[in-house]
Amino acid sequence: GDDLFLLDQIAQMGLLNWSTMVFSENFVPLFKILWGQAVFAFDGSYLAMVWLLWFTHAINTGFFARILRHSGFSTSSVILCCAIFAITPANIETLGWSVQWSSVLATGFLLIGVDWLLRHPYPIGSFSWRIHLPLFLFATASACSFSRGVLTGGVFALGLILPLLFAQHRKSRWLRQLPGILLCLLPAITVALIIKTNSSGNHQNISGHFGEIWEYGLTFYLLNPFHYLLGETS
Repeated sequence: GDDLFLLDQIAQMGLLNWSTMVFSENFVPLFKILWGQAVFAFDGSYLAMVWLLWFTHAINTGFFARILRHSGFSTSSVILCCAIFAITPANIETLGWSVQWSSVLATGFLLIGVDWLLRHPYPIGSFSWRIHLPLFLFATASACSFSRGVLTGGVFALGLILPLLFAQHRKSRWLRQLPGILLCLLPAITVALIIKTNSSGNHQNISGHFGEIWEYGLTFYLLNPFHYLLGETS
């Protein structure tokens, strides 16, 4: 029913005003603008919206394959991993519901950013607007597409930090790399604060529930996607 709810809000507020409003636990202005424009461009065809979602997922699979190949994985490994990523039944909700385009977009900007970082090597412990500004834009786009996209900036920052752990003269390199790390984290922090202060949901009342949060998160992390692939549901 989220599709109809969003369409009703567009009709009441207009596309631009609606795009800046929080949606459940999400602040997703980029997704809203793209999704709303697609609704009008396809004249409300749900089939076209789902094809758009699958097309984006196919592009994501291509970037995933590029990343794996660039990282030195064998062809057979790449094919296996991409097949699981592309067609696993654990994705059935994501690939059958147009509003989940938000998740696919956020994943796409994460993969594009990782691919960018791998294909544009630079001296460890240095800052370059040419390298780090695109990472900032990809992190911003991911965070503004889906709530879990706030993790993308952290992934990029980690990608900048890890090489420093094994480099010589780490202290001076850390200082030179710090602007790039902060630039990647800025969109995540900003969007997370907007969500925290403007949307309602469980995240407003998490005090005293950290044990349940860890149990819930670890259960899904450790079971996905294999319990779907193996038919295990207990």
